[in-house]
Order: sequence, then structure tokens, then C-alpha cells
Amino acid sequence: NTVLYMYCKAVHGELASEIAEEFAWQYVSLPFDDGKVPHVVSVVSV
Repeated sequence: NTVLYMYCKAVHGELASEIAEEFAWQYVSLPFDDGKVPHVVSVVSV
């Protein structure tokens, strides 16, 4: 298994949450430090 990390940067503080909501069925959001950029993790089998 390969773990791919997508680092989502929000321009106005809303973009990352919109992406997370839209793709929540495909990706798992991990609770990292609140002060840092949100991380969205996808696990892919190759």
C-alpha cells in the first residue's frame, strides 16, 4: 500500500474544508496540529 499526502492550502480559510467535504467519501482527514495546514490522506493500493 502507498499512502499519498495531499497538503491543502486554503486561500480564504474555506477552501480546505470545502475540498474535505466534497471528497470525504474518498479521503480520510487526519487531525494534525490546529495551527498547521490541514492534511488529507488517501490510501491507494498499487
